[in-house]
Amino acid sequence: MRRRADQLAGILMPMILFTGVAIATLYMQLIASDALDANGVQKTADDKNLESLNLVIVGIIIAFACIMLINTLYAATSYRNREFGGQRLAGATPRQVQIMVAVESLVLTATGVTFGTLAGIVGILPYNIVRTDTVWPEQGPGTWITVTALAATVTFLTSLGTTRRSLQTPAVDTITAAV
Repeated sequence: MRRRADQLAGILMPMILFTGVAIATLYMQLIASDALDANGVQKTADDKNLESLNLVIVGIIIAFACIMLINTLYAATSYRNREFGGQRLAGATPRQVQIMVAVESLVLTATGVTFGTLAGIVGILPYNIVRTDTVWPEQGPGTWITVTALAATVTFLTSLGTTRRSLQTPAVDTITAAV
């Protein structure tokens, strides 16, 4: 991982962007909706339509960030075919290569979710203070858990799926094809 820090940093940015944007925008929408309910404001049809429109826009932004994360992971992992072939020729089993990629994915997920959460909190806290006059939002961790689970699932499925596909090619073929 130390030798590939620059490549891993390129993967980390979409992960941070995905988690930060998803956490911040979803929580801000929840805070706004709950603030209206807490003030006893009856939502009009326009308010409900605006809330639905906001959720659709947030969903599109989150989907775009997720697709960007998938594309980055796929490109970075498929670029490593020659490396995987060399490791297999040096004696690594396909399972060992997959475990290596899984550990990298775990580190990327933990780091990306941590920094993405911090980025999201930076957006959530000021918004919550303005809307509710409290520092910490009352919404539970359910949204954070969902976003984190989605980020982890996307990372592991994309990385391990791409690795598995590249390991189906004989090691000698991956080395000679790359030369």
